[in-house]
Amino acid sequence: MNGKATLAPPKRRKTRDVPLSTTVAEELSERIDQYPPGDGGLVFTTREGGPLTRSYYNRRIGRPALEAAGVERSRANGMHALRHYYTSALLSQGVSIRAVAAYLGHEDPGFTLRVYGHLMPDDDDRARAAVDVALGRRADQVRTSEAD
Repeated sequence: MNGKATLAPPKRRKTRDVPLSTTVAEELSERIDQYPPGDGGLVFTTREGGPLTRSYYNRRIGRPALEAAGVERSRANGMHALRHYYTSALLSQGVSIRAVAAYLGHEDPGFTLRVYGHLMPDDDDRARAAVDVALGRRADQVRTSEAD
């Protein structure tokens, strides 16, 4: 706030619980072992030990990494793209829109569906398989158009 890093709840001052995968938990544990938390228990800090702000990250880490990789800077490949990647990973594995909305901090799952609906996998094969299973065919016997 006013050009100074301030620790506060996320926008709209709402907190949320997000499931932590085993892979992420293991990576965080290794990081914490190698780099103990800084002031206030912060896991990710600047080299100087302060809060890792968006402007610090962009200036000192993100932009140099994109330039070194020869990738043009844009919103499509910036920090917000990680949010889209996370969302697409959840949706592709069948996590419900209601749960994804809660994890993203959206009050209305309809908003999440409108913004991220294009990331949902094609459901035609899943729908056929669901009906086949419901009618008694074992899941391992169900053929999809890809296997036909």
